[in-house]
Order: sequence, then C-alpha cells, then structure tokens
Amino acid sequence: MITALSRTSVLLSLQRALWDVVTPGLRGVAVSFGGSSIEGRMIYDHEPGPADREDCSLVETYVVADFPDDVVVSLSAVAATPPEPRSLLAEESWVYLRKEPAPPEPWHPHRSPTAPPLLDSPRTRGELATFIDELATTIMAAPDAWENVTLPAYLRALAAWTRDLDGFYLNHAETVPETPSWNLMARMLHAATGYE
Repeated sequence: MITALSRTSVLLSLQRALWDVVTPGLRGVAVSFGGSSIEGRMIYDHEPGPADREDCSLVETYVVADFPDDVVVSLSAVAATPPEPRSLLAEESWVYLRKEPAPPEPWHPHRSPTAPPLLDSPRTRGELATFIDELATTIMAAPDAWENVTLPAYLRALAAWTRDLDGFYLNHAETVPETPSWNLMARMLHAATGYE
C-alpha cells in the first residue's frame, strides 16, 4: 500500500524538524512531494559546509520518522548566494523563508511622480558628482536597468547621443543649449545607459 501524503502533514513535519537547525545562513527551505516521496532543498547564503549538510541530514531523519516506511525522503543542502534570488522549482512550496531586505528597485531618473526630475537637479559640479555616483550604484545593484552595460557599449551610446543631442531637445520642444552645463552632462550620461 502506498501512503498518500497530505500537504499539511508534510509541511508540519518539516517545520517541526527545523527546530534548532535554522542557522543565520539558512535563506529558505523548499519542498515538493508526490506519490510516496518528499524532496526538499535547504537553501544557504553560502556554499554549504559539513555542519550545514549535517543539519540537512538531521532534518531528513526527523521527517523520515514521521511517515511510514514506504515514504522516501530526500533533502539536499544548496547555495543561493545573495543577490541571487531564492526561487521555487516546479511543484515546490516554501516551508521556511528568512526575512531579507527587498532587492533594490531599478534606477529611474524620476524617483516618484511628485519628486523633481533627477535630471533637472544637477546644477553644480557637486550635484553632478552625486548623480554619477548614483549611476555607478545603479549598474552594480540593477544592471538590467541599463541597455548598455559594458563600457564600450556605454561610451558608443554616449558618443551617439552627443551627436544627436539637437534632435533630443527639438523633440522635447526645448531650446538646444549653446554651452554645456552640469545638467546637460547629467542628461548625456543618463541617456547613454539606454541609447542605441
């Protein structure tokens, strides 16, 4: 006779088995089950070491003890080093998730609809330096927010936008500047993140 596994019995068994083995490096525990098998992953923020694998084995032993002999339980210790997201595989459910800060939001020149446009703010050399620091932070935290992520691609886009800058101002019904300003430099640096 094959034992039918219920979601409640599997999740409760794993949660009880996790007592005293949730370490600061454990980011989450995911489980899938079907038929008479239970498979799970203990996800660490580092490459699992001997102590982590021992904890994983201990949890597996506790879960095995909760079910009849025909139920096969298999847990593995795996790494998902931040900023790599914790994600479920097909048919998995979370048993445990560590509280973690939300990932940074992609950078945008307008932080909120009510805030003054960031691109209009660099009026001094210091404000431009702050703006450039924010660009650097953005590419490190959210590289998918940029189209041109390599230095050669970024510089080519910067050169192309600089050549086409009259068109940008005319398309936005703005006067083409006669002399460069800190603000114009910020617009150029920002435009090159996505200009093709």
